[in-house]
Amino acid sequence: DRAAWWRNNRLCFEIDYICHRPQSNKWAYMTSSKWKQNVFQPTMELKPSAWKYDGGRYNAELRVGIKVDSPTRRMERTTESDDSGEEFSFDTCQLSTTDTHVVLQSVFNDMVGEFYSRSLLGLHQTMMMGVHQDEDQNDDVGNSADNDEATTSSSQSLALPWEQDIQFYIHIPLQGKQVLDGHKLFTAGMLANSNAGMPMSFLDLF
Repeated sequence: DRAAWWRNNRLCFEIDYICHRPQSNKWAYMTSSKWKQNVFQPTMELKPSAWKYDGGRYNAELRVGIKVDSPTRRMERTTESDDSGEEFSFDTCQLSTTDTHVVLQSVFNDMVGEFYSRSLLGLHQTMMMGVHQDEDQNDDVGNSADNDEATTSSSQSLALPWEQDIQFYIHIPLQGKQVLDGHKLFTAGMLANSNAGMPMSFLDLF
């Protein structure tokens, strides 16, 4: 549905209910028997980009990295010790009040023009594809359902992608490169929800 417009899209890698401890950069998935919907929580690792970039003038930003085990691989452990010996309790993590967090990454993201043409156009395409897929599904259901009016009314009550509360992060994986005001202004324009937070640098999470 529109609440999950990023699902099953080749431009997106999606994960659900992940928790982060910035002090030690520990990551883990939250789990709950109360969740009825399917969640995607794979064992995965996000590594820094190549060490050298643009003829060796720039190095990778090594602070950005995610490594997390799936709940199955974690074998239902509730705590792990970080490098300082302190315990990080996965079950005490609190969910953000913002349901959807989107990290934008593409080649040459540090240049605003490249960011616009590569990241933002891809984001717009993904949002629109989510709307069209939802409309196609509603057409199929409406043609076979006895209560077409109720189905249509329920569909219209769903928020469009740009109407949702989404926190955007801009990932520039290079040392010495910063997220500019132009990055933030262009990205903020993708949403019509006045309650959404201002786009941030992905590095701010680390």
